[in-house]
Amino acid sequence: MTDITTHQASRKRLLIALSITCSFMVIQLVAAYFANSLAVFADAGHLFVHNSTLFIAILASSIAFTWRATLTMALTRRSWLGA
Repeated sequence: MTDITTHQASRKRLLIALSITCSFMVIQLVAAYFANSLAVFADAGHLFVHNSTLFIAILASSIAFTWRATLTMALTRRSWLGA
């Protein structure tokens, strides 16, 4: 079930989500600067946390897929790596 096409499709979805949330974060940072709003700046910081979790998910998926091809069966099930 987890072949290369599924992995690439999932990674593409994660990258799309990361790019959308990063663009919203940049927009919020610019808006917070011009509006002089600490609340919007704090929300942009909160969005940074979401972006970092998406980045960790992409990284864990890539590592798990690479390990799947090179290591033994006992080490291929590293889906908990991002947790």
